[in-house]
Amino acid sequence: MHVPDIRDLRRTRPMLDLKTASTIATSRPIVYAKLDYCNSLFLNIDITQISRLQAIQNALASAVIKTTKYHHITTVLKKLHWLKIPERIEYKAISLTYNTLQSSQPSYLR
Repeated sequence: MHVPDIRDLRRTRPMLDLKTASTIATSRPIVYAKLDYCNSLFLNIDITQISRLQAIQNALASAVIKTTKYHHITTVLKKLHWLKIPERIEYKAISLTYNTLQSSQPSYLR
């Protein structure tokens, strides 16, 4: 599911600038959008599953920046302005809650 997308990005990356590669990586059909899918279900998953998701994000980030897998990933994620998976899950849950409370959603959602 995710490996061909990252491999395809790695293959085409030499022909792309950083902004274009980042846009492709965060677009809908690519892996990064799949990491956000059903974030509310990820709230209570165990550390093993979080680590697997983080490894996917790390591989995608290193493909975008063109680094080796041994390069320190924290600086790469900061350069791309990407949150790590646990922080991203929390951010998405908080954002969803805030938007539900602040908008004119039906009362049963509040």
